[in-house]
Amino acid sequence: MDKCDACGNVYDKSFQVIAAGKTYTFDSFECAIHTLAPTCAHCGVRIVGHGPDETIRAAALQMLNGNFGMLPVGENDRMIGTISDRDIAIRAVADGKGADTKVREIMSEGIVWAYEDDSVGDAAKLMS
Repeated sequence: MDKCDACGNVYDKSFQVIAAGKTYTFDSFECAIHTLAPTCAHCGVRIVGHGPDETIRAAALQMLNGNFGMLPVGENDRMIGTISDRDIAIRAVADGKGADTKVREIMSEGIVWAYEDDSVGDAAKLMS
């Protein structure tokens, strides 16, 4: 069991995030957000992913500013997919779509996850 870098809680389902070359351990998304999510310059709240109707330009800027390559996409308080720098390159730029394209048009839909004690085989099945 690992200790959360944000709150110190020891949890058997903790997870690691690598950001800007540093590895962090967290017990919850909330702790990860508190530690890593950028803050809105206008209102001071933490920016967590993007909605599906945001532009890919906004998503790319958040990836650039946060030094990461993927963001969760949420709608109605639920994660509905992700958008990655690869999605932007392959599904938008290579296809001739502009920076004002909506995230919904190119995001990867569906969310799966695995825990560190899951087998590699189980994780591979989830990703296929």
